[in-house]
Amino acid sequence: MAKRRKIASLEEIAVFWTEILRSEDSDLKDKLKVSELLIKALGGSIEIKEESKEKPMNLEECYRAVMEVIDMGSESEE
Repeated sequence: MAKRRKIASLEEIAVFWTEILRSEDSDLKDKLKVSELLIKALGGSIEIKEESKEKPMNLEECYRAVMEVIDMGSESEE
Protein backbone atom coordinates (compact mmCIF):
# COMPACT_ATOMS: atom_id res chain seq x y z
CA MET A 1 0.00 0.00 0.00
CA ALA A 2 1.42 3.37 -1.02
CA LYS A 3 2.07 5.83 1.76
CA ARG A 4 -0.19 8.86 1.51
CA ARG A 5 1.42 12.30 1.56
CA LYS A 6 0.50 14.42 4.55
CA ILE A 7 0.38 17.69 2.62
CA ALA A 8 -1.86 18.22 -0.41
CA SER A 9 -0.25 19.46 -3.61
CA LEU A 10 -1.27 22.79 -5.10
CA GLU A 11 -3.03 20.94 -7.90
CA GLU A 12 -5.07 18.90 -5.40
CA ILE A 13 -6.09 22.08 -3.59
CA ALA A 14 -7.03 23.81 -6.86
CA VAL A 15 -9.14 20.81 -7.90
CA PHE A 16 -10.89 20.81 -4.50
CA TRP A 17 -11.63 24.55 -4.72
CA THR A 18 -12.92 24.15 -8.27
CA GLU A 19 -15.27 21.35 -7.17
CA ILE A 20 -16.72 23.67 -4.52
CA LEU A 21 -17.09 26.47 -7.10
CA ARG A 22 -18.99 24.29 -9.53
CA SER A 23 -21.13 22.44 -6.99
CA GLU A 24 -24.79 23.35 -6.99
CA ASP A 25 -24.89 22.39 -3.30
CA SER A 26 -22.29 24.98 -2.19
CA ASP A 27 -23.43 28.23 -0.61
CA LEU A 28 -22.74 31.42 -2.54
CA LYS A 29 -20.55 32.82 0.26
CA ASP A 30 -18.41 29.66 0.14
CA LYS A 31 -18.09 29.95 -3.64
CA LEU A 32 -17.01 33.57 -3.33
CA LYS A 33 -14.36 32.75 -0.72
CA VAL A 34 -13.04 29.84 -2.80
CA SER A 35 -12.99 32.13 -5.86
CA GLU A 36 -10.87 34.62 -3.95
CA LEU A 37 -8.45 31.92 -2.77
CA LEU A 38 -8.18 30.38 -6.23
CA ILE A 39 -7.51 33.73 -7.91
CA LYS A 40 -4.77 34.50 -5.37
CA ALA A 41 -3.23 31.04 -5.79
CA LEU A 42 -3.14 31.57 -9.57
CA GLY A 43 -1.27 34.85 -9.08
CA GLY A 44 -4.20 37.19 -9.61
CA SER A 45 -5.44 39.90 -7.32
CA ILE A 46 -8.75 41.34 -6.27
CA GLU A 47 -9.20 45.07 -5.86
CA ILE A 48 -11.91 46.33 -3.58
CA LYS A 49 -12.66 50.00 -4.06
CA GLU A 50 -14.49 51.60 -1.17
CA GLU A 51 -15.47 54.76 -3.01
CA SER A 52 -17.09 54.06 -6.33
CA LYS A 53 -19.60 55.99 -8.38
CA GLU A 54 -20.77 52.74 -9.92
CA LYS A 55 -23.54 50.72 -8.38
CA PRO A 56 -21.92 48.02 -6.18
CA MET A 57 -22.34 44.43 -7.31
CA ASN A 58 -24.53 42.11 -5.32
CA LEU A 59 -23.21 38.67 -4.43
CA GLU A 60 -24.77 36.98 -7.44
CA GLU A 61 -23.23 39.48 -9.87
CA CYS A 62 -19.86 39.15 -8.17
CA TYR A 63 -20.00 35.35 -8.39
CA ARG A 64 -20.85 35.49 -12.11
CA ALA A 65 -17.95 37.89 -12.76
CA VAL A 66 -15.49 35.62 -10.94
CA MET A 67 -16.73 32.55 -12.80
CA GLU A 68 -16.23 34.34 -16.15
CA VAL A 69 -12.61 35.08 -15.24
CA ILE A 70 -12.01 31.47 -14.16
CA ASP A 71 -13.65 30.10 -17.30
CA MET A 72 -11.50 32.35 -19.50
CA GLY A 73 -8.39 31.04 -17.72
CA SER A 74 -9.37 27.42 -18.19
CA GLU A 75 -10.03 27.97 -21.91
CA SER A 76 -6.51 29.35 -22.43
CA GLU A 77 -4.96 26.25 -20.79
CA GLU A 78 -6.58 23.87 -23.31
